[in-house]
Amino acid sequence: MVNTSTRGVKMKDILNYTKEELADMLQEAGFPSYRGKQIYEWLYTKLIDKPDEMNNLPLALRLWLKNNFNCKFPVIIKEQISKIDGTTKFLLQLKDKKTVETVLMFHGGKNSRKRKTLCISSQIGCPIGCVFCATGKMGLDRNLTTGEVIGQILTVIQRHGDIDNIVYMGMGEPLLNYDSVIKSIRIIIDEPGLNISVRKITISTCGLVPEIKKLAEEAIPLTLAISLHASNNELRNVLVPINRKYPIEDLLDSVKFFIDKTNRKVTFEYILAKDLNDSIYHAKQLAELLRSLLCNINIIPANPVEGTEMRKPNAKTVNNFCHILQSKGIETVVRSEKGSDIDAACGQLMAKTNLK
Repeated sequence: MVNTSTRGVKMKDILNYTKEELADMLQEAGFPSYRGKQIYEWLYTKLIDKPDEMNNLPLALRLWLKNNFNCKFPVIIKEQISKIDGTTKFLLQLKDKKTVETVLMFHGGKNSRKRKTLCISSQIGCPIGCVFCATGKMGLDRNLTTGEVIGQILTVIQRHGDIDNIVYMGMGEPLLNYDSVIKSIRIIIDEPGLNISVRKITISTCGLVPEIKKLAEEAIPLTLAISLHASNNELRNVLVPINRKYPIEDLLDSVKFFIDKTNRKVTFEYILAKDLNDSIYHAKQLAELLRSLLCNINIIPANPVEGTEMRKPNAKTVNNFCHILQSKGIETVVRSEKGSDIDAACGQLMAKTNLK
C-alpha cells in the first residue's frame, strides 16, 4: 500500500538525489522504481518543477511528491545584462531566502552559433580570503547543497535554453564543498539528467592539495583549473592565503598527481595586476615553474574590486608577459573580460543581499 502521509516528515529537496536514490525511496514508499526515471525527465529534460504538471505520473505519486519534496528551482530575483557583451548575472534566491550569484556568458561571432557557459556558485560567500576577490570579503555563510548547485543550472536553462559549458568558478571554493559538488557533477553528466559532457565541466580551486588528489581518484575526466596568481610563495602567501598551508611546491605535486591519473591538461589562472605580479621577472619565474607540466595558462587582467588597490596593466605589459610564456613553449591565452560593467567578471561576485 502506498503511503502519502507527511506526518512527522521534513520536506526534502528533490534535486539532492540521484535517480538511483530516488528509485530506492519510491520503492520504500510502494511505487515502482522506474517512476524515478520519469520524474528525472520532468525535472531535467522538461524543466518542470511542479508535481501537479507531471501528467504521466499517477495521482498518488504526484501527491507523494508534493507532500514529501520541495521540487522548486531557485527563483531569479534580479537579472543584470552587460551592455558590452550580453553577459547576464542572476541573483538567485534559495529555499531559505539566502541568495547566490550565477553568471551566463556568451561566446562566438555573429555568423556562428553562440556557445553558452554558465559560471555557478558552490558556497554562499567564501572563507579563503583572496585579496582580489569580492566574494572573499563576505566570509563564509554556508555550503550549498547538491540541489542548490544544480538548481542554478536548471533555473538558467529554463530562461535561456541549453548550456554548453559549466564552470564551478562562481562564489565559493568548490573543493571545500567537495561531496555536494562531486554529487552535482554526477547528476549533471547523467542521462536522463542534464546529460552534459564531463569534458565541458571545469572546477576551479585555489589549491586544496588533499582534495585535488581525491578528485584525481574520482575517475571523472573534467577540467581542473588552479587559481595560481603568483610565481613564488612569498607573493602567493599574500594574494592567496591558503598558500601558507599548501605552498606552491605541494600544490604542483598534487597537480602532477592529477595529470598522471587523468591524462587531462590542467589550466592555471593568473590574475595580472599592475606593478604587483606583471613584471618580466614574474613571467620568467612562472614559465620555469610550469614548464614540465601538461598545462595551459589563462591570463586574467585584474578587474576592479571595491576595497582593493589592484589595477589592470596596460596592453603592452599583458602582451609582453604572454610572449615570454609562449616563447618557453607554454600555451597561453588572455581571458576575454566579460560582464565587468555589471560586476560579473572574475573576482567580482558578491550576493549583496546576504551581507549584514
